[in-house]
Amino acid sequence: FLSSTNDWYSKLQQKIREVAAINKLRVIDLNKALHNRPDVFTDKATLHPNEDGANIISNTVYKHITGRFGGLQLPALFTDNMVLQRNMPIKIWGHADVGSAVSVKFMGREKNVNAGSDGAWEVNFQPSEAVNIPLQIEIKDASASIILRNVLIGDVWLCSGQSNMYFPLSQATGADSMLNRTDTSQPLRLFKYAACAETDNRVWRADELARANELDFFSGSWQLNDKKAAAAFSAVAYVFGTQIYREINVPGGLIEVADG
Repeated sequence: FLSSTNDWYSKLQQKIREVAAINKLRVIDLNKALHNRPDVFTDKATLHPNEDGANIISNTVYKHITGRFGGLQLPALFTDNMVLQRNMPIKIWGHADVGSAVSVKFMGREKNVNAGSDGAWEVNFQPSEAVNIPLQIEIKDASASIILRNVLIGDVWLCSGQSNMYFPLSQATGADSMLNRTDTSQPLRLFKYAACAETDNRVWRADELARANELDFFSGSWQLNDKKAAAAFSAVAYVFGTQIYREINVPGGLIEVADG
């Protein structure tokens, strides 16, 4: 311990993988499950986890031993009405139980892959030009099937920031005229990551703190361009998106990740 940790850390990690390969064993990566959860290590000097940390460790080991990763799942970003980025490889990914044969059908093509030892799977489709006709993505394995409907291909914009980006369209000057022009047939889609609690000057409730600690602070889904979705969306992002669409006539997807 008198030497620099960096001198031997990477070498040790490589040796662990070599030993696992020689013995035909899988490596269970606990760092991946815990690196963004400093709150579960109450004893920083020894890195001993608390009860929540021990649960994460035991659940991670359980999943790898049993191969049960909760069945076929997609990230929260994959929902009906989503927009995929044009002219870029189209990547679709998720989790399934270990070894599950996953098939993905999209635009008349089918890709097949097996979920890895960590339950992760991923397929890639060729880049596509913009498409404003609703498409469908079908993902299935032996036990489940997921169908994403009304999918478009265009430009996806990430709209992130603090209060200036968070400020909703409903409170902006001239909001009524803009909201009256919303059109669900227009290929503009909105994904607002809504926070479970406002960052006001108050004490958070226990359930709000728990969701923040569990990295479950934001949630949402892709929405059509209607009054309700537009009213709650970032005013800056919405005006930007509508102006861009009028200029280039390409489907647009706006993802708001903002907090005042």
